[in-house]
Amino acid sequence: MKKILSVAAMAIMAVAAVSFISSCGKDDDGGVLRTGRYSDDAITLDMGDGEMLDLSNDGKFVHRRYEIVRSSLPAVYATGSYKKTGKGQYDLVGYASLAITNKTATSATVVFTPEGDDESRSVEAIILEPTAVSAAAKKLCLTWTVESTDIEVSPAEGGNGVGRTFTGCDLNEIYSWLEKNEYYIDAQIPQNQKVDYIAAFPSGTLVLAFKNGNDYVANVDWSDFTGSALNYIWEHEGAGANILAADASFVVKGNKGILTFSGIVAGSNENYKASVVFNMKAAK
Repeated sequence: MKKILSVAAMAIMAVAAVSFISSCGKDDDGGVLRTGRYSDDAITLDMGDGEMLDLSNDGKFVHRRYEIVRSSLPAVYATGSYKKTGKGQYDLVGYASLAITNKTATSATVVFTPEGDDESRSVEAIILEPTAVSAAAKKLCLTWTVESTDIEVSPAEGGNGVGRTFTGCDLNEIYSWLEKNEYYIDAQIPQNQKVDYIAAFPSGTLVLAFKNGNDYVANVDWSDFTGSALNYIWEHEGAGANILAADASFVVKGNKGILTFSGIVAGSNENYKASVVFNMKAAK
């Protein structure tokens, strides 16, 4: 479980406009893309007073508490993994236990018990409709691990640039390499900012999870997604501040995914063209 109380600016990955292109099948190095292990359990619960709980179809959760519903930064934020322990029973690992009963198409009774706390809280929650209804969107709604990251940076006004492939994705390593090559990007990166996983939720939530718990969560509009342009917004203040213009693509083939972000990055003294390519595999 990861608790998020504050965030730093996300320099390269945060994007305002995203284009996802997806295909699915079997190939020599990809295998067959699996479906979410908890496809029947994915749910988004509006628990009232600005509190939202989101279970993915692939064993991930996001818990939000807003100061003002949908118009403020989360006051309390947590992401992590969950396990189904019985009908309507879930273990939000290291965080809480959850029971969902009296479930209808639009509502449910939710009993929430924080880890290490004997006091349970019962609320009548509203069930929000998932927005990932197209076949293209559903293919992306899995948990992805980053096997390698390709980086290319060059002056925005033209000229020679630099590029390198990194194992996994460690932002500290990437930014250190950029500075050694005299590319100074305006961003403060916390220690151990290594990508743990990327998870897409049918509800319209996208999580970029880091090993240090400094995760980024976006609201995504899957409703009209067919493999073309899609808009999403990172919920964290400053998460997209260093991207002035950007686009992205997400190609899925077999159980492999390639997620590419590119755009203009604000540097200390000049702007740069930058692209980040996550070479990913659907997590088991």
